[in-house]
Amino acid sequence: MTLSKRTTNGAIAGGIASLVWAITEPLDKPVFNCEYSDVELLGKAVTRGRLWPIAGLIQHLLNGALFGAVYANVAPKTPVPAPLRGVAAGMTEHLASWPAVGLAVGAISSSEGSSAQSRRN
Repeated sequence: MTLSKRTTNGAIAGGIASLVWAITEPLDKPVFNCEYSDVELLGKAVTRGRLWPIAGLIQHLLNGALFGAVYANVAPKTPVPAPLRGVAAGMTEHLASWPAVGLAVGAISSSEGSSAQSRRN
């Protein structure tokens, strides 16, 4: 199976964008007074060990590449004006995934609390 140039370029752009996001995320935390981290959420969803930052970054880059590849193929076919397509795609992804973030953060927080409690006992 050969990927089209559009798909490949979209995946590369999405991967680069997610890397920039991951790099700037620590700078955003104090500015917006928010402790949320995509990389932390993704990494701790698969491991509680010291390698969660690497696992989270890999997942974040893969998610960005997938989003970019899909966007590159779907965006030209949407009735949204070209300058607004990226914003519309980002907001759609945000609104679709945000409810799941609340569930995941709650699950991670409760399991970290139970892990800490079991270490104390």
